[in-house]
Amino acid sequence: MNSTHRFPDCVRMSLIAWMLAGLAPSGVAAEGPDAGSEEGTPFRALETTYESGDLTIAATLLVPVTKEKCPAAIIIQGSGPSSRKNHWALMIGEHLARRGVVTLLPDKRGTGDSTGDWRTAGFEELAGDIVAAIASLEQRPEVDPGSIGVVGLSQGGFYAPLVANRSDRISFVVTVSSSLLPFADTVNHEMRNTFRKEGLSGAELEQAMAVQYAAIEVARGGKWQEYERVRREAMAAVPSDAIAGFPAEPDHWICAWAPKVVNWDPLVQWRAVSRPMFFAFGADDEEDNVPVQASLALIRKELEPGRNVTVRVYPDSGHALWDPVRARRGEGVVRNDFIVDLASWIVARSSRAAD
Repeated sequence: MNSTHRFPDCVRMSLIAWMLAGLAPSGVAAEGPDAGSEEGTPFRALETTYESGDLTIAATLLVPVTKEKCPAAIIIQGSGPSSRKNHWALMIGEHLARRGVVTLLPDKRGTGDSTGDWRTAGFEELAGDIVAAIASLEQRPEVDPGSIGVVGLSQGGFYAPLVANRSDRISFVVTVSSSLLPFADTVNHEMRNTFRKEGLSGAELEQAMAVQYAAIEVARGGKWQEYERVRREAMAAVPSDAIAGFPAEPDHWICAWAPKVVNWDPLVQWRAVSRPMFFAFGADDEEDNVPVQASLALIRKELEPGRNVTVRVYPDSGHALWDPVRARRGEGVVRNDFIVDLASWIVARSSRAAD
């Protein structure tokens, strides 16, 4: 599908590296924001930094040109080395700014101009980097300090609820193309789809998935020797570039990172969130990266009763929520109805709207 994100095999197919969000999908060139580029509120782009413990995080702040205080959103980057220059995140941020939302796009630690290393950080540490951004936003004269929230993109959505649970200054939580299933289950879903797209089925598909399951077990403390046996057998029997991308040595960086996230279950954090929640999915992402239907079922069962929950599922779009007509022409532009829905939802929940 046009919305599948493609990365080099050595990263994309490794262990449980869910490197999905933030680069151009296969066959679609990510462009700068142009839907409504001459409409809405003008905005300024400012470069800034803030401290997160002993780290310095660089960020781009998009500020609507208006005399009124505005709600603010902190973008949580997706997987991999996603910086504030990430096309997908920047596109969403600029559209929100045009619609009256101050938007902060931080680097992930260790990318762009920021210190640290995301490859050695679990979701708890990455969530801390986002919590640290709240104070700097509260001090901005353009920001309504009572209307600051987070927008987690793809893998960033896994720990967006943790940010809300760590800070009572977060007033809303948004996730875009993110799973509510445990991390390992989500990656297994993605890898099965990946193998299918390579043409595997039946016994070959299951042998390829056996490598994925063995990799998960290694991340949970299992024996490398068993994983290596399964991997070698599959490489000899299954025609798959994906299998060749799994780690061949136990000192690969991902073998140290995976244990930090393999047992992560975002639903544990979501159950504790009391603030308004907005979930956006592309319907076609079911066949790519995110178990959409299973996530929707969890939202209906676990979160919707008695809570302020908004869910949008956009037809004919996948992980990046590209406009389907533009995507068929090879253009990567975020669909306008999603941006309108998201911006309107944020503004409607601001302190200004409540007055």
